[in-house]
Amino acid sequence: MFLEYLRPKLQKFLVHNYVIRFHNEQYKVCLAIVPQDLILVVDFAENYTFQEFNEIQKMHWHSFQISILVHICYKWNPNFVANPNCGEKKLLTKYHYYISDDNEHDTLFVQHCFQLHWSHLTIRGFYLNEHFVWSDGCMVQFKSRLAWYHVA
Repeated sequence: MFLEYLRPKLQKFLVHNYVIRFHNEQYKVCLAIVPQDLILVVDFAENYTFQEFNEIQKMHWHSFQISILVHICYKWNPNFVANPNCGEKKLLTKYHYYISDDNEHDTLFVQHCFQLHWSHLTIRGFYLNEHFVWSDGCMVQFKSRLAWYHVA
């Protein structure tokens, strides 16, 4: 009975595990051969709730939540020299956080954040030839027709 229950779940788990390992290997390859451009890793943090630890009764019905989009940017270090004593890193890492009181994690918010990031880069004189974006692949945020429209 246990094996009957486990069989369909085990098949899905094996496929999921294979895909995760493949993505992990591709991510490592991407970081190893990073071009002169950017690699971005983006994901939403779960809705953050501002809540008192020991709340009083009337505060139980009041909750305020925000959405946080975490945006990690890897860029090739132009001053990197392949000298182990140098102390400089091959990749520079920058963290960007976008905070909104809108709890919908939709593609419009993601595209708005990407536009802000693009403006941030161009103001500093950095223009991209290629733009690698790694995400969790959420359908609503990154795989819908609106996201492809924005890329086009």
